[in-house]
Amino acid sequence: MANSIDVYNLRRGNVRAWNNTARANGKMADLSNAELQGCNLSGFKLSGALLNGACLCNAKLFGCHLNGADLTEADLRDADLRESVAMNAKFDRANLSGAKLQGAHMSESTFVEAVIVRANLERFGIHGRQTILEMADFTGANLSFVCAAEVIMNMSIFTEAELRYADLQFAELTDADFWGADLFGADMRNAELSSADLSRAKVYGLKVSNAILYGAWLPSGWRYEPVWPSALGS
Repeated sequence: MANSIDVYNLRRGNVRAWNNTARANGKMADLSNAELQGCNLSGFKLSGALLNGACLCNAKLFGCHLNGADLTEADLRDADLRESVAMNAKFDRANLSGAKLQGAHMSESTFVEAVIVRANLERFGIHGRQTILEMADFTGANLSFVCAAEVIMNMSIFTEAELRYADLQFAELTDADFWGADLFGADMRNAELSSADLSRAKVYGLKVSNAILYGAWLPSGWRYEPVWPSALGS
């Protein structure tokens, strides 16, 4: 359960007082299931905080420090997380629908089964094999210019998402659904796209050299140079 004193101090919005406390310097703040909707937490240091199940819808978290924080099943609908830093954090089954994530850095974090519908992730940084977004729902999300190289995104949904110039090199996208997605200029070189559905995606300018497309559904008449498992010694 959330610590009532911590919740009170956060609601007051005193950044300097909070960031100078011991909790902001290594001790874990317990904010589990806290009601923080609409709160202005911009610039707060919440690294290592327990925010699982917390209600942060419409909260302002601009530039917030969330490294190592646990936001499992948190409600972050329409939250402002621009320029925030959340390395090695947990967003599993969190609801980030409509959230603003432009310029945020969240590498090595997990978003398993997270709902990220219609969120804005332009220039979002989540690269690296330890970043996991499996079975995440990015329906209608803006992922233009996102840096997601080597990220694990198997079985994720990108229906009508915008991925213009997204960097998805070496990403794992097995069984991913790109129905109606805009992949103009996206870079999927060396990506794992086995059984992915690209049949209705906009693929003009999409780079897929050395990508594995075994069993993938592709647009009719699209020219590409696939790499089958046998070519990799499988």
